[in-house]
Amino acid sequence: MSRETFMKELEYLLQDIGEEERSDALAYYRDYLDEAGPENEEKVLQEFGSPERVAAMIRASLNGNMEEGGEFTETGYGDERFKDPGYEVQKKPAEEGQRKAENEAGSRADGENFQASGRAEASHGEGKREDPGTSRTLKIVLWAILIIVAAPVIFSVGGGVLSMIAGIAFAILVIFFCIALAAVAAIIGGIAAVVGGGVYLFVDVLTGALFIGIGLIALGIGLLLLVLSVWFYGKLVPMLFRSILDGCNRLVHRGRRQA
Repeated sequence: MSRETFMKELEYLLQDIGEEERSDALAYYRDYLDEAGPENEEKVLQEFGSPERVAAMIRASLNGNMEEGGEFTETGYGDERFKDPGYEVQKKPAEEGQRKAENEAGSRADGENFQASGRAEASHGEGKREDPGTSRTLKIVLWAILIIVAAPVIFSVGGGVLSMIAGIAFAILVIFFCIALAAVAAIIGGIAAVVGGGVYLFVDVLTGALFIGIGLIALGIGLLLLVLSVWFYGKLVPMLFRSILDGCNRLVHRGRRQA
């Protein structure tokens, strides 16, 4: 038996005595082995005997039975009753048996608690499954209350958003309508300026040329605005209306499928 094994078993066997006494006893035997040195360690351990024998001698000294045959020697406390190095007490197996019994009792208790909790959860789950109608009705009632409470806010916010969108759309339409009118006016004015400038060339060449130039510029601006108006009213507006109608159709068809 090695020194570490001997000291561990001795410490385990002395768990039932006071902490101070156990520490003193372990320190005594540890110091003794240190003084003996590694070369004499095995011989000293043979003189000590088994850890059970040493533990029994320590208990006897603590219980006041030193006068019944024990005395301190160079190898520690000695007692005629424990001269046999093979002396062992049955305390360790008894403690292990007691610990095993406690573990088995704890395992049985844990198993019973687990079964009881499982039965409780099962009954709770059955209770939940028994009233699906109640939970569904409760959800419907809660949704109805939520809609009633939130309806004014939804309508006010939704109405504001729709009004803003409608206002922006109307403003865009008005702007492009004005652009179309400006395009027509610019084209008409440009044509008139070119014709007037051509006639005025016979009176004053420079003034006639100036009117012709202004008319051409106005005619170009008018044509550019006319192209922009045609693109807006001919392509962009129909595309927006088609997108809105397609979105409404998708919503209607989706509602029919869900129904």
